[in-house]
Amino acid sequence: GRVAGLIFMGPGAGILVSGSVLPMLLAYGVAVAWLGLAAMGLLVAALAWLGWPADSNTGRGTTGGPGMPPLPSLDPHGRTAFYRLLAAHALFGAAIMPHAIYWGDFIARGLGLGVPTAGAFWATAGVAGIAGPILTGFAADRAGFAPTLFAGLLFLAFGLFLPAVSGGLAAIALSTFLFGAFCTGMSTLMSGRTRTLVPAADLPAAWSRMAIAVSIGQAGGGYAVATVFAATARFDAVFLFGMAAALIAALLCRPPRGQTGTDLQA
Repeated sequence: GRVAGLIFMGPGAGILVSGSVLPMLLAYGVAVAWLGLAAMGLLVAALAWLGWPADSNTGRGTTGGPGMPPLPSLDPHGRTAFYRLLAAHALFGAAIMPHAIYWGDFIARGLGLGVPTAGAFWATAGVAGIAGPILTGFAADRAGFAPTLFAGLLFLAFGLFLPAVSGGLAAIALSTFLFGAFCTGMSTLMSGRTRTLVPAADLPAAWSRMAIAVSIGQAGGGYAVATVFAATARFDAVFLFGMAAALIAALLCRPPRGQTGTDLQA
């Protein structure tokens, strides 16, 4: 769990940098801000390319041919548990979209606190995003991936719910921390939980489906919250959408009754 946490710290660092740099770039105009983000993206891509293995196999599944790898070879019970996890991952992707799209705007315009304050809170989410994978990985090592995943989704749902009922600084700060920590920490938990359900030989196929599921959830969730906000012009409506998606995901990941500290196939 802690090793997986180290792997997924990167997005939190990216959030921290963007939250720190973007308000300064906006002082010179929106065009400059976009160009600055593009330049940072190109720099990171160049650094990542230098570390890419020269003999990496791209564009092929585990069968050696193009297309999606075969489905994991699970028994019916394990297959049901995996597809529930797959659906939960898609719902998680949808759940985080209200904060991902509207959090800065909500703080800057909805609460009237301005862009610098919104940037500070976004940077705070980045700090939480760096810590989140480590904390969730440590918790999973102690309690098991299944219970920790369930609890994490409940904490995330609570964090997404807070700004729908309170605009106080304490509520905004706690929501920022929970969103940042579990936005990245959930990757550790989802990856680890997949590892407990799927045989090692089938993990590439399983993880590819998990990545596609969360991408579909993010795309669909982004479209849904934009539609909701366009229809209602209410921030609380989109935050409640995120809470509902996270709660349904938690129900799909609920461990069997009586399961504690273990990772059984259910």
